[in-house]
Amino acid sequence: MKELWKKVLVGLSDDISRPHLITWFQGSCVIDINGQTMVVGLPRQIFVNWHEKNSRTKIVKVAQGYRPEVRKVEFLVDGRLENKEDPRVLDLLTVFPQEKKTRKLPKVSEVKIRGSILSRMLNPRFTLQNYVVGPENRLAHAAAEAVAQAPGRKYNPLFIYGGVGLGKTHLLQGIGNEILRSNPSKAVAFVSAENFFAEFIEMIRNQKGDRFRDKWRKADVFIIDDIQFIAGKERTEEAFFHLFNDLFDAGKQIILSSDKPPSELKDMSKRLVSRFSMGMIADLYLPAFETRVAILQQKAQELGVVLDMDILSFISENIHHSIREMEGILTQIVAKIDIEGDYPTKKSVSEIIGRVNKDMRINSDHPEELPAYSRDMNDLVEHVASHYSVTKREVIGSSRAREFLVPRQVAMFFCKKYLKLPLKKIGDFFGGRDHTSVMNSIKRVEAKKKTDPAFWRSINYLRKEMGF
Repeated sequence: MKELWKKVLVGLSDDISRPHLITWFQGSCVIDINGQTMVVGLPRQIFVNWHEKNSRTKIVKVAQGYRPEVRKVEFLVDGRLENKEDPRVLDLLTVFPQEKKTRKLPKVSEVKIRGSILSRMLNPRFTLQNYVVGPENRLAHAAAEAVAQAPGRKYNPLFIYGGVGLGKTHLLQGIGNEILRSNPSKAVAFVSAENFFAEFIEMIRNQKGDRFRDKWRKADVFIIDDIQFIAGKERTEEAFFHLFNDLFDAGKQIILSSDKPPSELKDMSKRLVSRFSMGMIADLYLPAFETRVAILQQKAQELGVVLDMDILSFISENIHHSIREMEGILTQIVAKIDIEGDYPTKKSVSEIIGRVNKDMRINSDHPEELPAYSRDMNDLVEHVASHYSVTKREVIGSSRAREFLVPRQVAMFFCKKYLKLPLKKIGDFFGGRDHTSVMNSIKRVEAKKKTDPAFWRSINYLRKEMGF
């Protein structure tokens, strides 16, 4: 029986992946063949659940090649099979040894592209073609395509900004991959600002600062992620300023990303902010509901699963702050399908969301009706603070720094317009401010909405996120 089962497993490897064979067939064996029925032993009930849905027909088909009388398979739980020393159990790591994958990407985060330039590895999964486009990111995507088609000749530099998890890195890597697809000989350097800073410090420490700029000048396309990281680091800013000029003057394409527009980069030197503003500035916002559903459909397809529209809609309704978080929820759902063989329900998805975000309020009986909307000042301010990547304490505090002042004014605006609260009550909540201060903040928001389209869009999406 043991030899027969080994042959069956080898035959199944044509249709079932090695990871699934190692996971779900470990501890399995043929216990008996009774007439037309093959009885397969499994160590736990969870294994039976998976096999009932995924392997029954395949096992029968392969087994008939060796025992033609077999017409069906029954699964039987036998706890003793968990013991690897049980003589009935095969060592699947011996049956299916790890294959050498010659085409696998190197297990390094960086790759040498030209001379001594080390670039972060571009992920081939990030392309401009599989970037889901909606009204909130259409401008940024169009600019990315234009740059990819004519690097160094249009929109130089390209500056893309937006909050965490909105797809900036996908766009940046998509541009790099598209340029390399069309021009394989191009030297496309992709580096995070943090690594750029660390390398610069290392060069200084080894007294090789003069070589730093010379090295990066060899890049045809220079992509730097999270440029806000070098703000306030004077010597690094100085080095980057001269590198920027060298690349720009040589007609090399420069692409940058940040969490804020150039004008709001605190502590960044004015001359760098001026350089960043020379080309195209494109912003990313949290996609609307329809776009979020489309992104989830795309991601699910990449993961090889098909989910009902009501499950995708439920995730989109309840995740408001980050595409990355939304995709993380989807990945956990797919893992649950693979491991437990259970198709997701709104209740099980609610549990996953709850583990990721403990503050999310979801009604398990009717979760589709509750996208965690804000209904009091405390919830509202926390929501606004999260949207602007600051803390609630900073929003209601006394600092007049722009990164705190703007979300404070916006929060006051929402408290008055949508919670319909008196000015005095709002002022008391925001650190004891008088009603005149609150009124001025509200007027500033209303005025800026009329003159700043990007600000208006941000306010509008924030309103939708909070359910107003």
